[in-house]
Amino acid sequence: MINSLSVRAAENYKVESALQGWSASAAKSADPVGSSLISAPLTGELGSIKVQEQIASLLPLLSALIASLNQTFNSKPKAVDVPVNNRLLKDKLMAETVDKTAPVTPKFENYPGFSNKKVGEVPDNIWNGVMFGTQKNEATLSVIKAAMTKYGQSPLGIYKSVEITSKGYDIVMRDGFKLSITFQELGHARRASRYSNFDIGMGRDVVFLYAVSTKRAQIENKYGDTEKGHDEAIQFMNARLDPMLGFKLLGLEGDLRPTTYEKLIAGGVGIVVDGNTNFAFEGKRDGCTRKTKFFNNGTYFELV
Repeated sequence: MINSLSVRAAENYKVESALQGWSASAAKSADPVGSSLISAPLTGELGSIKVQEQIASLLPLLSALIASLNQTFNSKPKAVDVPVNNRLLKDKLMAETVDKTAPVTPKFENYPGFSNKKVGEVPDNIWNGVMFGTQKNEATLSVIKAAMTKYGQSPLGIYKSVEITSKGYDIVMRDGFKLSITFQELGHARRASRYSNFDIGMGRDVVFLYAVSTKRAQIENKYGDTEKGHDEAIQFMNARLDPMLGFKLLGLEGDLRPTTYEKLIAGGVGIVVDGNTNFAFEGKRDGCTRKTKFFNNGTYFELV
C-alpha cells in the first residue's frame, strides 16, 4: 500500500511540474510587464486544480489575441455610405478605397425614366421603335428621331448636360439654353404625347426629349410657369410644329443646315418637308409606319 501511494505521488509530482512550467511561460508571454497569474509553487491535488484553473483563464485572452491579429491582417476597405445626391464627395471617398491595380471601367450614368442606351448608341429600330399616334406632333417626333440618329438615343448625348434633382431635372442644351423640368411635368407630357412605343426604352427617351422641348416652348412663348401654361405649351407642340422651331427647342438649331435632295439621299441625317415633315436617313424617309423612298419635290435639312 505504501509503495503504491509513493508511485502515485511521484506521478502527480511530474504532472504538476510540467503544468507549472508551461503555465509560467504562458503567463510571462501574456503579461510582459511582470505581473504573473502564477506566483508560487503549488503542490498536492489542490495545486493541480489551481494550475488547471489558471491555464483555463488564459485561453480567452489567447483567443482574443488571435481574433485581433486575424482582423488586422485580413481586413479590407469598406465602401463608404454617402448620400447619392452628394456625388462629388462620394466619388472622392470611393476613390480612396478602390484597388489601384484593378482595371478602370468607364463610368456610365443612368437616370430613372431613361433607357439603358449608352451615350452615342443609336436606336435599335429608328423607323418603327416609336411612331406618332393621334396627335399632330409628327414634326416633333421627326426632329427627335434625327437627333437620336445623329447623337445617339440617350438624352445624355443630345444635351450638353443632364442633372437629376429632388424635383426633376436640370438641363443645359447644346446652344447653352438652361431650364428645369419637374417630374410632374414629365408625366403630363408623356400622357399628352400619345406616341406609340414599340421599343419601350426608346419611348422613354423620346418622351423625355418631347417634354423638355415642351418646357422650353412654355418658357420662350411666355405662357407662364403654371399648370395652365404647361397645357398651352403642349397644345403648341401638338399643332403641326414648324420643324425649324422643333430643332431650336431641342437646342440644335446651330447644328442644322439646308441641304439638297442629292446630299440627303446619299446618306445624310435630317428631315424632308413636303407638305408633311418626315425624318430622313440612308436615302429613306419615315413613312409613319415604315420607311419609304422620297422624291425631289420638297425642302431638305440636315444635321451636321
